[in-house]
Amino acid sequence: MMVIEGVPLFLIELGIGQKLRTGPVGVWNAIHPYLGGVGVSAAIVSYLVSLYYNVILTWVFYYLFKSFSFELPWINCPKLANGSNITECVQSSTPANYFWNREAINTSDSIGDFGGFTWHMTFCLVFA
Repeated sequence: MMVIEGVPLFLIELGIGQKLRTGPVGVWNAIHPYLGGVGVSAAIVSYLVSLYYNVILTWVFYYLFKSFSFELPWINCPKLANGSNITECVQSSTPANYFWNREAINTSDSIGDFGGFTWHMTFCLVFA
């Protein structure tokens, strides 16, 4: 469906936008005044995709900064080292999954608990 409808609309938008030297809203208004909403939705989708990519870059920078330590933090599960309750590591299946869930994105135990503010991710987001 995207190939049949999306790609031709994208190519039309590029061609007319280059000819008229306008953005997505101006292109679709030039085709028909009622189609201005298509341009607005294209701009909104572009903005949301850029936000999504910034979040991914934040995770990449966090892993990059953590990888400069002497021993990689996702090699060992900290619960296995101190001999305490190891079911948390067993549920996440690997030490890398434990690092991702408990240190990188800091998931909470329930959906009602929003957790706290994570400054290390905020720093990585500003850096991204």
